[in-house]
Amino acid sequence: MLRRRLLYGGALLVATLFQIFNTTYLAHFLWVLVLCVPVLSLLISLPAMLSCRVTVSAGDAEVPRGGDAHWRIEIANGMGLPLAGMSFTLRTENRLTGEMQSLPAALRPVSSHRILSHPAATDHCGELVCQITRVRVCDCLGLVAFRRPSTSASMLILPHCNPVSVPASAPLLTTAEQSPQAAGRRGEEYELRAYRPGDPLRSIHWKLTAKFDEPVVREPTGQQRPPWLLSFDHAGTPQELDGVLDQVCSLCRALLDSGEVCYVQWAGQDDALRRHPVRCDAELSAALAAVLGDRAAPQRPVPAPVVLDGLAGPVYHLHIPPTEEVTP
Repeated sequence: MLRRRLLYGGALLVATLFQIFNTTYLAHFLWVLVLCVPVLSLLISLPAMLSCRVTVSAGDAEVPRGGDAHWRIEIANGMGLPLAGMSFTLRTENRLTGEMQSLPAALRPVSSHRILSHPAATDHCGELVCQITRVRVCDCLGLVAFRRPSTSASMLILPHCNPVSVPASAPLLTTAEQSPQAAGRRGEEYELRAYRPGDPLRSIHWKLTAKFDEPVVREPTGQQRPPWLLSFDHAGTPQELDGVLDQVCSLCRALLDSGEVCYVQWAGQDDALRRHPVRCDAELSAALAAVLGDRAAPQRPVPAPVVLDGLAGPVYHLHIPPTEEVTP
């Protein structure tokens, strides 16, 4: 646009000098013509410029890490008239890792309806946000530019869900308000099972334990197993985050398939506790969306203490250590 303005300025200067040193009708006509050309160009292009809309959308709302994905950029105006040119900046950000990219683009000319495609970076997990900013549309001569509204879209880059088995045991955490009820109440029916780490000592059947030389626990019939609490460090490099999220997704899927209830818990960059229940596929998707859209700390902090506030009873706790991503 600067080059075109300089060219027009030079043409106007020549026409002005010609009009000063030549008093003929032709000199005045050329000077008025050069002076009015930008106004005529703007009037012709104004309807298409004001009705121009640039929108961006995700080809897929959810994409597995490393999969093919793209952004769909649509340029259209309601008048059906072409534009001489336009420019905009395409900015993408991974809200989980904080990685950002910026790509300026210029199009000349632009038809009344045009669709562009731009590949999305799916190397690491996270919520990708694409924003079209600094949109400018030009008139026919490229001398005048108007700004148009910005637009944005997002997609989730999901971790890999690998087949894993449900852990055989895990520590059973309780608080003072969540102390387990004493086993052995009269009038209740029980079933016997092997001792699991974390079971309260008051539930052990001591006579049968002495008889079989191994711990035997009495569990009330129909008693619901405690839920699982999966905690992890929401920090580290993108590769470490990919590895941790792979484990979280795989364990949640394994627990869901086995009929278990679990909670996903982590501390955000502001040290505030986040916890999401996972009792069905919809809640698993919601929990993953919350994790992927939460900015992770660049360095792994000291592990935060496990908080059980808001949970109705004891839980099996499993902390997922940081690890590099594993390619299935």
